[in-house]
Amino acid sequence: MPNENQVFIPSQEQVAVAEIMLRQAQVRHQNYQLVLMAFRNLVVGGVVLACVWMIVNALPGLVAGKNPEEIAALATLVESFGLSSMVGYVVAMLTTVGWLYERNGKKRAIKEKSRYQKLVEVEPQRSTSGLTVTGDTPKGG
Repeated sequence: MPNENQVFIPSQEQVAVAEIMLRQAQVRHQNYQLVLMAFRNLVVGGVVLACVWMIVNALPGLVAGKNPEEIAALATLVESFGLSSMVGYVVAMLTTVGWLYERNGKKRAIKEKSRYQKLVEVEPQRSTSGLTVTGDTPKGG
């Protein structure tokens, strides 16, 4: 049993095992976050689809048995919303967000790969591409 003045110094093997266990816990946490995010996206998508379904189902009741002036007024209201341009903007926004998400994932993977590559490569004469650890061109270079 160590004294209170003694410092415990772990062996390299113990440090390696602890690092592996820490990395496993981090991966489990990331997986849990991804599952929660996917569940959240499913719920939000379901709510949006339910709203659209309710609106589409309500439209026939709004126009059934109405006179032509009321139908024309409803058509003018729907036209004033500019749904065609809104759909275009939404599609463009979703495409941009998807591209950014994919790009950030690739940068993360490149950064992880470069970290492990530096650990195993010990060739001092090996030249590099001059890119940053995320694969970007350095600023001002």
